[in-house]
Amino acid sequence: MAVLRAVLCPAGPQVAPIELASRAVSAGCRAIALADGAELSGEALAEIRALGVEIECLSCPKPLCGDSLSALVSRAAKLEIPHVLVPAGPAEYSYSRAYDQLYSLLYEIAPQADQLAVKLLVCAPQKAFLLSPLEVRGLIDALNSPNVGCCLSFDHCLAHELSIVHWIGILNARLFACRINSASDMAGETLALWANLPTEPFCLATEASVAAELSRMN
Repeated sequence: MAVLRAVLCPAGPQVAPIELASRAVSAGCRAIALADGAELSGEALAEIRALGVEIECLSCPKPLCGDSLSALVSRAAKLEIPHVLVPAGPAEYSYSRAYDQLYSLLYEIAPQADQLAVKLLVCAPQKAFLLSPLEVRGLIDALNSPNVGCCLSFDHCLAHELSIVHWIGILNARLFACRINSASDMAGETLALWANLPTEPFCLATEASVAAELSRMN
């Protein structure tokens, strides 16, 4: 059984990376996520790693464009950060246009991600986009890259009354991470399926208390 890896992500842009790393240590987890644009000097990076904390992923800004995602992938590779979180579906676009734009963007950047060994995580489901695990599976499979996968949003699954168990079962090895607001959502069949995924995915938690609960579950 894989270990549950909790990753603390900032609740707001005002949280400095070193402060976030300190909160992660207090919560018993050893990884954080950062929003792109967060100031991160070489000295700050050294301080974070001196605490025994790694930066697991960077998040991509909105609106999406090839240049911004390409630059973020390059930055992640330079800083030895293994994942980039890609938000999906600008709300102002039609569903079909948002899907086509996302596919084109990932198709453009996937070769760079493959070359630099940086994984792209598509966030799904969203409020009104990528609402079916079959759709997400089709998107990922069409790109045919080992470095494109999904970050499963537990809160949006629950908001849409979608079965987290079905999403995990259908996406399986395409799941690289989840975003979770309550450790109680990682229980029972969900926990059993998640812990046995071959990709050993991590859990993004916005609250230190949730990260601490997840860490204690190991």
